[in-house]
Amino acid sequence: MVWDHSTDGWEVFRFDRCATYALSNWEGSGFYGDNQTGGRATATFYGQGGRWLKNVPISAPPAGAESQDWSPVWSIRNCY
Repeated sequence: MVWDHSTDGWEVFRFDRCATYALSNWEGSGFYGDNQTGGRATATFYGQGGRWLKNVPISAPPAGAESQDWSPVWSIRNCY
């Protein structure tokens, strides 16, 4: 979830297909949950220029929400 100042509310994004997703204008804090299944499923967050920031290992559904500063995150790969 990301706070959307233009609507004054939370915005929820779902990345269902295995792909790399570019993020545009994601600033400040928000939350994420990773409830993929499979032994090696991992999401990866990248910064400017494709620089690796962190891996997010799977969590058993229902996934708990984790806090994240989205300002340095430029893209997400939602699968291993």
